[in-house]
Amino acid sequence: MKLISAFIMSCLLVQQTFAADGYTGAAEAGAIVLSGNTESESYNLKSANKYTTGANIFAVGGEYVNTKLAGTNSKKWEATGRYERSLTDIISGFAQQKADSDEASGYTQKDSTSAGLKYFFIKEDAQNLFSELSYRSTNTRANGVTDTTPYADLYLEFNKAVDKTLSYKLWAMYSPNLKSGMSEYSETKYEASLSVALSDMFSMKTAYNVKRQNKVVSPIKNDDTKFTTSLVANF
Repeated sequence: MKLISAFIMSCLLVQQTFAADGYTGAAEAGAIVLSGNTESESYNLKSANKYTTGANIFAVGGEYVNTKLAGTNSKKWEATGRYERSLTDIISGFAQQKADSDEASGYTQKDSTSAGLKYFFIKEDAQNLFSELSYRSTNTRANGVTDTTPYADLYLEFNKAVDKTLSYKLWAMYSPNLKSGMSEYSETKYEASLSVALSDMFSMKTAYNVKRQNKVVSPIKNDDTKFTTSLVANF
């Protein structure tokens, strides 16, 4: 309850501080049930912020998950920065930098740099369908060793506002490993989420997320699943 109260007060403060044309943001706080490499109940904090000026979009975001299990804490986090520029009404180019950590999945930190193109099949106020194709270089630090791996990322997303109170999003990403002799080490991620508005600012969101590594080293498991129920503030 203290976490949710602090979250609500912080969101109201952010709304008053950063309210400006071109700025949009969303913050989440909620409980999670994890299965796979980590099996427990935990809580998460998540933020996504975007500023649009002309044909340019600047976005930053992050997520933090803290899991308490058998007297120990398991933590995972990620932070992302992205620049996107519209080239036409339906085509954009983008560059992105991401850092994340998840020791339960076998790595201390990953630093990823990617660049690619975004194409809209449907671009409307109430619904969007788009795909992204990009090249990504990832430096992974695990057990004191750093490994650099190139990937191709194919991303597909559909989102729709059914009415003023109900919306949903479906997305999937397939990432083949481009390193010679490592094609079997591909990654697949997908998520389905449903949001119900509680007010002009707050909504409840339920999401089911799966991250699959096609080939792993024991005892790491192939699949990580995450079921989240969150309070979301949009500003």
